Amino acid sequence: MVGRCAEPCPASLDHASVHGRSTMHIERPSELDLAKFLLAHQGFRRQAARLRDLLASPEELTGERLAALTRHWTKYLCVLEHHHTTEDEKIWPLLRAAAPEAAAALDELEAEHAELDRLIDASAAALVRLADDPYHRPAAAALFGEFADLVDRHLDHEEKHAVPLLLTALTRDEWLAIETANAASLRAHDLVPFVLPWSLEDAPPAVVDAFLSSSPPELRTVYEKVWLPAYQRQARLLWQGMFDTAARA
Repeated sequence: MVGRCAEPCPASLDHASVHGRSTMHIERPSELDLAKFLLAHQGFRRQAARLRDLLASPEELTGERLAALTRHWTKYLCVLEHHHTTEDEKIWPLLRAAAPEAAAALDELEAEHAELDRLIDASAAALVRLADDPYHRPAAAALFGEFADLVDRHLDHEEKHAVPLLLTALTRDEWLAIETANAASLRAHDLVPFVLPWSLEDAPPAVVDAFLSSSPPELRTVYEKVWLPAYQRQARLLWQGMFDTAARA
């Protein structure tokens, strides 16, 4: 199947656990607390650009390679929709309550989510047509180019308007509760085997080590022995040396 997740990807969160704001000292999230969130942004930009460049290139798309592209795109979209659902249903409402003056900026971000949804549907349909006939490749490349451009603009807007609010308007407990619920939802939807190597792909070795060192030892083992090799095999098939990270995989 090409396109959206087979099931919705909600990030369930008990709102009662995040609304109790102390009247005394309030600890805010740090930039380190937002590291996973921002690594995901890097992943969204990187993969959208790669998919755009692959379709716009003269590289041959064999049946096997096109099938790998479809699998990768479907996982990517599920993670993107999961990310946006968490923002729309959990993060933005907290920011609206804590910083009413940010309503216009948050409205704009939600509108961009809707525009991304339109391009997701159009791009998924374009991949189906491409699988039937390579004649449709220029149209697919144009749609993926439009999608990559919007991903860049949208994430730039988020990092300009929303990220500073996350650091100043939410409590650290609120943010950690969101992250905990998000991690549980990723596990429930079996997205962790893709998300972990995908989000850490271009991270500096020290960041990768710090992230894995804070995880249970068994997670690091399965990441290094199962998830990362599987992701690298797909990268070699999909990108075939087009990018340095794929060539090193």
